[in-house]
Amino acid sequence: MKTLSSLLLVLLLSIPAAWAGSVDGKGIYCPYDGGAHGFWFEDGKSFRSYIEGYEIIDFDGKPYKELGTETIEVLMGHWNPTLNRRTLKFFDDIQCYLVKTRSELHQELQKIIDAAKAENKL
Repeated sequence: MKTLSSLLLVLLLSIPAAWAGSVDGKGIYCPYDGGAHGFWFEDGKSFRSYIEGYEIIDFDGKPYKELGTETIEVLMGHWNPTLNRRTLKFFDDIQCYLVKTRSELHQELQKIIDAAKAENKL
């Protein structure tokens, strides 16, 4: 009976991990003319980071939806961008790049800020 109870407990505790999305623990950053943004995926949510002035702004997590095997839709409310998982392009035109940690995402955004600071005269 103890073995059965232990097995049942382990199975119940593993259910939330099985529900997590397949992109969890991964992220992207997307540089474009005049700025950049990125997303970190964790626990079935996407966390958006973007550049405003010389600062990195982080948003609370929003759910994302995997549409088939190729597309991820980030549910942001009025703006639901889609990401092609094969090409890593948002809206078929903004090229994104894979990052392995949320810290790496912030480092890539910071590089863009630092480059802009170096070029700006005012």
